[in-house]
Amino acid sequence: MSEVNGRKNICLFLVTVYVKSWLESSSAIGAPLNDLMFLKKLKKYENINQGISSIALKKFCNHLWYLNEESSILAIFDKNVNIASKKRIIENLKRENLHTERKCNVQPNEVPFLLAPEEELKVSALCGGRNGLYLEGSIYGIPCLMLVDTGANLTFVRRDLAHKLKENFIYTATNISLKTATGEKAEIHGKLDATIECGSRKFQHRIYVADIIYPCILGLDFLQQFNFPVNLEKNKIRSGGEEIHLFSASAEHSKLCSVFAKEKTIIPLRSECLI
Repeated sequence: MSEVNGRKNICLFLVTVYVKSWLESSSAIGAPLNDLMFLKKLKKYENINQGISSIALKKFCNHLWYLNEESSILAIFDKNVNIASKKRIIENLKRENLHTERKCNVQPNEVPFLLAPEEELKVSALCGGRNGLYLEGSIYGIPCLMLVDTGANLTFVRRDLAHKLKENFIYTATNISLKTATGEKAEIHGKLDATIECGSRKFQHRIYVADIIYPCILGLDFLQQFNFPVNLEKNKIRSGGEEIHLFSASAEHSKLCSVFAKEKTIIPLRSECLI
């Protein structure tokens, strides 16, 4: 009986989620949006079968070949992508420091727009969406990558991260939304008075929960209230007497670390050894 139910579950998944995306996968022009929509369907399918959703999402996140800046430019020829998103794609591609990654490396919990309304699923986020300066901090002890954005009036946290802080989460009316600099809208789900840690200091500040791309956005309200001068020339931000290094998304996984060997080892010239 369990085997029959298993087959039924797989057939249901194939018919309702997989087949349509598979039939449309041959279109290179529609691939970026098709992959985004397929990701969204996989995430939403956890309401029906969490096991299948989790496995399929994990597998598909290893094959996001069209979710990168090189391929997403094809979306400007896709009739299903609106004009505003196409303009945003072109604007983002004008900058000089384009990424050269052939593939978008994404974990299932790192795709914040999966559960966003369909009209807010923006292909433009793939082009320059990760451009900016970040610092490593934490909210209530949960490590978080924070975008420093002097153009944002408020400080925001992504919804999936806020769900880990349910005891501090104050829900607001669902008809409240914020308008981004690009004219796109993002719904505000609530607010919370959070403990934000930057460097060695902790700060109490009210932040808003929204459907944003980044885990956290440190807005002008936070930077001004706690006197955080930003040095863009040196990519540093000062907190009291402490300087915190800011890094770009392209260097997100390239961190400088001090490594000490337990025993003294001499490595001969033009050679290598495992310590």
